Amino acid sequence: MKHTNKIKTYCSKIIESHCFAKSVVNKELLRYLVDNTLAGNTPTELQIAYDVFGKNPDPDKDHNVRIYILNLRKKLQAYYEKEGLNDEIKFEIPKGSYQVTFHYNQLELFKSSLYRKAPVILIVSLILCISGVILSLNSSSPPAAKQFLWKELYKHKHPVLIVVGDHYFFRLKSPLGGLALSRHTNINSLDDLNERMDENPTSKEDIVITTQTFIDRQSNFGLYKIASSLGGGFLNMKMKYASEVTWEDVKGHHVIFVGSYKALRIFKPVMKKIGISFELENYTTHYTTNDSIIDLKTESDGYLTADYTTISRFVTSDDRSVITFLSNREIGNIATLKFIFDAANLEDLEEKVDELSTDNFKSIIKIIGKETTDFKIDILRVDPINTDVDKFWP
Repeated sequence: MKHTNKIKTYCSKIIESHCFAKSVVNKELLRYLVDNTLAGNTPTELQIAYDVFGKNPDPDKDHNVRIYILNLRKKLQAYYEKEGLNDEIKFEIPKGSYQVTFHYNQLELFKSSLYRKAPVILIVSLILCISGVILSLNSSSPPAAKQFLWKELYKHKHPVLIVVGDHYFFRLKSPLGGLALSRHTNINSLDDLNERMDENPTSKEDIVITTQTFIDRQSNFGLYKIASSLGGGFLNMKMKYASEVTWEDVKGHHVIFVGSYKALRIFKPVMKKIGISFELENYTTHYTTNDSIIDLKTESDGYLTADYTTISRFVTSDDRSVITFLSNREIGNIATLKFIFDAANLEDLEEKVDELSTDNFKSIIKIIGKETTDFKIDILRVDPINTDVDKFWP
């Protein structure tokens, strides 16, 4: 059976969970049913009573097997509502059956695979870029040079600055002594940390300020896709973390930002001016149109995760392009960048942009991952950016 080793690993995880800690019978019953399912066996009630409850089971327990199975289903449901919310594989015992059904959460499997590959993604990007230089000797221009979202980068030879959204770390005193790196969802910069410490002065005794940050999988993947698809010696590209970028850095450059809404740093007010903002407290994207504000909240129910991502592009009066890929959850930008670097998908977006009266646009896209082999992408709307961008972009 596919993912047999992972199934066994998750079976052990469930059995060792807090939810199953005091349920010896449920532990034994779950392992027995999983093992039989993997072996292709469908045990009867009598077999379950004999194998799980002893060589000479009490006749009453024969009649109670269905009750034990019902209790096991309830335990599994409780486990997946808390500890197992993001498990890659989820177990279900359908009514009327004593086999286990395994639901594969392709989103989590994909994220897990990407996480394992993350340390080499940047190296691969560099290798691909170097390979592109060699290939460029036999090619006049890459395919991206003819695509509407990227062609201005090649047409107007400004250097390209790729800005990668990074997240802030600080050190926190551990209950066991010493200091441990810590991350808080609402703290995404040194300014955020200082503000929180001012609100809670006693916390200053337990916190040590650092200059350390990290980039998540969406930023790794975004850098990889952009560098490998747009590189090859045709563009003068460099990369900086959002925490390091100043307004002086962006002058004279095309800019591509990829990362989380909460890692925008100095670009946050810029995005707000073009009508895109994010409310961290309830994970809601605010998207402003000509006559309304659309509020879109990130969704998750264990199996189903929906994220609302945005792609925007505006061009300054001196022909510098500013392109952003923003999402809340990692799946957002991972799915969006996979989608956008497919020429057919990009043409779909181009058709929608062509209907506008300007080349400067913003778009909102819904990403869904639910037990599928890939993501479902839905371009909800594309709108013009009518703001005079030269008034706020250096």
